[in-house]
This record gives sequence, structure tokens and C-alpha cells, in this order.
Amino acid sequence: MKTDNADGDNRPGDRKPRRRRWLRRTVAGLVVTLVAAVVGLVVAYPVVAAAACPGCYGLRKAGPGVYVDGDATPEQRRQMVDMVAAARQRVRDFYRDIRSDPRVLVCLSADCYRHIGGGGEKGRALLDRVLLLSPDGANVVIASHELAHTELYRRLGSRYAQVPRWFNEGLAVLISDDARYLTARPAAERCPIDHPEALAATRATTTPAPGAEQDFYRNGACVVDRWVATHGGADAVHDLIRRLLAGEPFTDIVVTA
Repeated sequence: MKTDNADGDNRPGDRKPRRRRWLRRTVAGLVVTLVAAVVGLVVAYPVVAAAACPGCYGLRKAGPGVYVDGDATPEQRRQMVDMVAAARQRVRDFYRDIRSDPRVLVCLSADCYRHIGGGGEKGRALLDRVLLLSPDGANVVIASHELAHTELYRRLGSRYAQVPRWFNEGLAVLISDDARYLTARPAAERCPIDHPEALAATRATTTPAPGAEQDFYRNGACVVDRWVATHGGADAVHDLIRRLLAGEPFTDIVVTA
């Protein structure tokens, strides 16, 4: 005898189409969410998107890990590859080896630099993953300064945040041998101002005030130069890294006077 099903929605024949419709809606929703997330990332953090896809931002590969403005000539691309290699060598000369290997994005036009997320700075490092160089920063000094940041991050990892900015920037100035902040005199005597003045400034200021970035970098470089020179050179930085990784606080290691 045939028995009618009072609830037609529960008939076995209706369940599969309903499941398929639910699955299609779910997948469509996930796709929309993913696309929105990608668009949001590109808009909010273009540097991350540019690092992941340099070609999407008009950058062309010039050498291993080096991407240059697509409008650059072949000679300019070769020059940028050589420049990055020289910058890496400065960092290697200080540390005796180099562990970080960030993707380097070099812009030779202001439009290119803005497009990939740059601002008014000459260069910018994002952790140990990517390095941006502006038209004014496409040189050995600025590149090695930013690479010094990526190298310190690579060696310290989560302990990187324990290093005060004045020391971080000062060390990068020292490694890059930036003549804007340090003179050509022997180590520990390269500060263009009185050392006590530079030391007092680093103790009073944790971040540079607007328009005072030059003084902030100079003061940090002066104090770091003196500290490194009087504590064994590069070995002092290696010891600093080892002790920070062991959990010691920065202020117990770097005692300035």
C-alpha cells in the first residue's frame, strides 16, 4: 500500500538539490569574502601585496631577489643589482655572515614608490621579508642601512622589539657607514657633537619628533659607535644578540656612560 509523505520537503529526492544549493551559496560566500580580503590587503598594505607579486606593481626582476622599476633601462637594472650586492657585503663585513634575505623592491620614480606603499622615507624594511628603496634611497648607504634592520630582525626574531629604536637606528647608521651622521675619525670618536649631549638625547627621546629625525639618527649613531668601539667591536653586538635571546633585558646589557 502506498504511503504519502505529508512533509514534501523531507522527501529523499529533494535533499540532494537542497544540499547542492547550500554548497553553492557557501562557496560563493567564501569566494566573495576572500576577494574582499585580498582587495582590502592590497589597499591597506600595498607593500605586502607588492612583495608577494612585484610584477603586479610594474616591477621587473633584475637579479636574485631584486626587483626594479619596470621603466628602468637594462643598465640601470644591472647597477641596482650591483648596488644591492655591495650593500649586503657591508652587512656581511660587520656580522661576518649574513642570514637575512629579504626581497628588495627598487623604485627609480616617485610614482613607483608611492604605488608600492612607500612614503617620504628613502627606504623601508618590513621585518626580514621585504625592503623598499625610493629613488633617493637607491644607493649603497641607504640599502645597507635597511638591510642592517632586516639582519637584526632575522637574528632576534620576537626579541627584536626589545631593542630601543635609537640603538636600532644607530647600529644601522654604523653598519652602513653613513657620513651624514658619523665623521671619518676613528671608531669611538666619530660623533660630530659632544658625546654627553648625544647620550642625554637618547635617554630623553625614544622616537624622533616630527622634523627631528636627523638629530635622532645622529645621536643614536654617536652612542652606538662609542658603545660598540669600547666593548669589542662587532663582537659586542653578537654578545648583545645572544644575551637578548637568553632573556636578559636590553638595559642590563647596554650600559652607556
